[in-house]
Amino acid sequence: MRSNQIRLARVLTALLALAGTGCGYHFAASGTALPPSAQTVYVTPFGNHSRTPGASELLTVYMKDEIAKHKRLTIVKNPADADLVLSGTISDIEEMPAGFNGALEPTTWNYSVSVNASLVDNRDKKVLWTSSGLSTQGQVGGVAQAVAASSPQFLLQNLRARDLQKMTDYQVYYAESYYGEQQSLQAAASEIYDQMSEGF
Repeated sequence: MRSNQIRLARVLTALLALAGTGCGYHFAASGTALPPSAQTVYVTPFGNHSRTPGASELLTVYMKDEIAKHKRLTIVKNPADADLVLSGTISDIEEMPAGFNGALEPTTWNYSVSVNASLVDNRDKKVLWTSSGLSTQGQVGGVAQAVAASSPQFLLQNLRARDLQKMTDYQVYYAESYYGEQQSLQAAASEIYDQMSEGF
């Protein structure tokens, strides 16, 4: 029973991540816009112009996971061995209060990630796809009362409903804000893959 709940939570989280992306709902990319002869890709470590330390490393990992999941391209460690090279930069990560209590203290927070990225044919250096200002969003609770402990997002975290009752508002905010950043970066990786492989 528990494994079915976790499976359902993962499916719902993936759908919610897609709903929060700039292009709206879409199915998994088939890679039809990629050159048929391209079999390998090198993912250049993403740059980070945001004020969030470690975000570029996370996005690079999520991007590799996303590419591997679709099984269309093989990731290589050396750019000289790659048919394609993907590179990009996080231009901004914003955290904005989205809901307030009666004392005008934030109870929920919105997270948005803005990324510039491009895909280059490594043989002739032709730019196959580029996107400027690709943006994804996520939202989390900032206090225990605003966290939906039954939501798919919460079930995927390393927390339980009983844990929330023992945490201060600051602890809840800190834990949820970290998850909000992760959620937005994962959504960005998914959107980058979909756009670069479908050519839109």
